Amino acid sequence: MRICGRCQAIYTEHAVYKVKLDAINYDSDSYLKENLQHNYGICNVKFDYFDGLLIITYNPLIILQERIDKILSTPGFIIEDSYFRFLINFLKVHAKVLRFSTVLLLLIFAWLIFFKFGSNQFRQPFNYRAITLINTYYITINLVILFICSFSIYNGIKQAFKYKRFNVYLLVLLAVCGAVLSGFLFEASNFLLVLLLVESLEDFIKCRSSEEVAAAAVASAKNAFVIIDGTSRKIPVHNLIPGQLVDVKQGMIVPVDGVVVSGNGQINEAAISGENSFNSKSSGDKVYAGTLLENGSLVVKAVSVGHDTAIGNIAKLIEGAADNADARQGFQKAVDRYSVYLTIIVIAFSIVAFFVSFSVLDMELFESVERSVAILFVACPCALILSTPTAIHAGIWIAARNGILFKDGGVMEYFARTTALLVDKTGTLTHASPVVAEVKTFGDTELKDILFIAATVERNSFHPLALAVCEYAAQRNIQFGGVEQYIELEGGGACAVIDGKKYKVGARWLMDDGREITPEINNWIQEAAKQGLVTALVADETRITGAFTFTDRLREEAPAVIQQLRALGMNKIIMITGDNCAAAERIANSLHLDDYFAECMPEMKLQKLYELKKTEKYVAMIGDGINDAPVLAAADVGIAIAGTGADAAIAAADIALTGEGLDELSKSYSISKRVFFAIRVNLFFSLLASLAMMFLVSTGIFSLMTGTLIYAACSVLVLINSYLPAMIPVKKF
Repeated sequence: MRICGRCQAIYTEHAVYKVKLDAINYDSDSYLKENLQHNYGICNVKFDYFDGLLIITYNPLIILQERIDKILSTPGFIIEDSYFRFLINFLKVHAKVLRFSTVLLLLIFAWLIFFKFGSNQFRQPFNYRAITLINTYYITINLVILFICSFSIYNGIKQAFKYKRFNVYLLVLLAVCGAVLSGFLFEASNFLLVLLLVESLEDFIKCRSSEEVAAAAVASAKNAFVIIDGTSRKIPVHNLIPGQLVDVKQGMIVPVDGVVVSGNGQINEAAISGENSFNSKSSGDKVYAGTLLENGSLVVKAVSVGHDTAIGNIAKLIEGAADNADARQGFQKAVDRYSVYLTIIVIAFSIVAFFVSFSVLDMELFESVERSVAILFVACPCALILSTPTAIHAGIWIAARNGILFKDGGVMEYFARTTALLVDKTGTLTHASPVVAEVKTFGDTELKDILFIAATVERNSFHPLALAVCEYAAQRNIQFGGVEQYIELEGGGACAVIDGKKYKVGARWLMDDGREITPEINNWIQEAAKQGLVTALVADETRITGAFTFTDRLREEAPAVIQQLRALGMNKIIMITGDNCAAAERIANSLHLDDYFAECMPEMKLQKLYELKKTEKYVAMIGDGINDAPVLAAADVGIAIAGTGADAAIAAADIALTGEGLDELSKSYSISKRVFFAIRVNLFFSLLASLAMMFLVSTGIFSLMTGTLIYAACSVLVLINSYLPAMIPVKKF
């Protein structure tokens, strides 16, 4: 259950107030945000420039919406709070950092006293005859430390009673109380410092999310310069509409997804791709909101605006991942369950150790209490509880930095365990646009004549095959001619008159009008069909003069990505497509896939997925089309290519790859594996350390002070191991 760091309430108890930016007057975003957050009860303030909103999250039990309206209507936003109220709010916002800093400073003084004057005289502070001025200083410092740290314990204990279940804070409370009553104030202070350190570091890493990076990119483009009647006018981003021409100068953030109409420049697309890649842009190229124009100037025609842009979708996806990052999945469910039992076992073991030491081993009461308290300290499962969520948060962070968006923190764990992957063909393994594979001539016709005729006929069509023919001819410097008449037949091809002669380009059935189709042509067509290639014939008024074969263009990075997935542990990679068997077999063989399913409609894709799940524990699916959405939703891990994918596929997927290729697929699998390995190491290390320390302390090998220091080291090591994947760059495949 997530607790708000400002008002200490559960996040679900908050309310959201949205105010139109056009309805209020303000000079500075930061000044407005800072002054609003000075009011106790207002827990978060953020700007949504795409929708033109000021979004205020507040606690309705503390502050009313009418009070917020009054604040917004105050001239200059001069808050009417007193300095005392301002100080209280400041302390609430920065509570954990201030508590940790204060405790650390006080503990340094306690350490100096402890080792300067010897430790024995501070062991039994409630023996008033032994109290001196130094004792008084020492006791006061430690009691202040205990008081400051008590806020963290109080919140945890409150949650334990509210949900009527044991948690780690009950163990902490017993350990601290036992240490205080037996005179181990210094050890209790050191123990609580570690607790504050762990909480502070965890909060710090959670705050360092890529949501802030995406929000910063959006905020930097809060205004746009629109060209109206030949002049450039400045308007808010939320007033933009598709179709408008936007003027982007050097050093500006592109405010829309669109197409360059005129101009040249280099754009840094780090906000979209996660890498500082500089791409040259000119007329006809796509640009994306949130990217930075490093040099040059562009006029961009807006295609997508607001939250429909790529950066808008990224911000929403990251926000969803952050909201679901604490979801209890897999290991975390087991840890939450077993930490309750572990707490009970540790308390029972501590009680037994006390009675055995005091009654059986005839140890003094003071030594028996020390041993019992030491067990509570070293066996506190803080490190165990931190093992999973800290690693998952670090994984979400590094994935977002690499253009990979996990919608749920638990997906990483499932994806790391996945050993079977279903891959869509068209648009995923291949580009969605076909290319010419071969040009065949029949008779004495020359190749350049075939290309000239086909390109001249097809230049008037927008069919994918026609575009492929024109591109193929243009690459070979074939000059297109003019047509006198042109007719396009849906699903068949096109006819045109060139220099007074009739020509046809299209399917075989288009040629069945008296022309002779020789055995050579028939054999060639049948051989192409066996290879899964699409054919188009070229004919003049009397005979067939040539032909084209077309194929899906395999993504350049596909072979390397498939090889890398296998190296990482993906044992079974299967292609699934609606294409014919021959085409599917050709692609599957070229990539050395384990199997393929061809001619699959959406319902059949679902059936194949369910069949595969009978033999494989976890099955992932990657696709980009609307027809892939049902399978992505049903798979254990659904992956969508957000750069080129349909909205339905992106919405149904668990992981969104923000690029337009497959590079992020192997990166996402690698990150999941690293996070999963970090979780397993954390759990093994935490359990082993707890059991070892319980044994060493209960047998008297380690003292309470030694056990406390080792406990601190174990917790910090778990944090370091969790966030280590975020510190190491992901290998570029």
